[in-house]
Amino acid sequence: MFKNNVPLRKVGRDLHISPSPSVSADFSDLICCCYSHAVKPSVHVRMGGEAGREFLRCLVHGFYPNIIRVQWNRNGRPIFFGTSTTGILPHKDGMFQMTSYLSLGNTSTHGVTCEVEHISIDGKMKATLVLRLYHIISNI
Repeated sequence: MFKNNVPLRKVGRDLHISPSPSVSADFSDLICCCYSHAVKPSVHVRMGGEAGREFLRCLVHGFYPNIIRVQWNRNGRPIFFGTSTTGILPHKDGMFQMTSYLSLGNTSTHGVTCEVEHISIDGKMKATLVLRLYHIISNI
């Protein structure tokens, strides 16, 4: 957690400025300053790109506070290569959003999940690609 770009840490019931810029966050110790409680994110996975250059997009939005972990997995194992993110972006309403991308190359989407950890979630939230099939009816 940060205030004016200075890391903060929780000590008992008080919030103190940390002298070390490398303080790691512990989700159980988060303090929400603007909202009275943590707000659970919405997570959606979509496919984009053109043939041979497809990618998956994991949109995570509407969450508070802004400390979150988003990771791509294949069959339960982390994917480290071919991923990128927008970083955490603020909304006007005080909530946050971020988008994570996974380049597919020539690989299948089978077994791929976007996994999210946030203080508002017990455990982890997992989202997969849901293909939508549309039936087109024409009047001939």
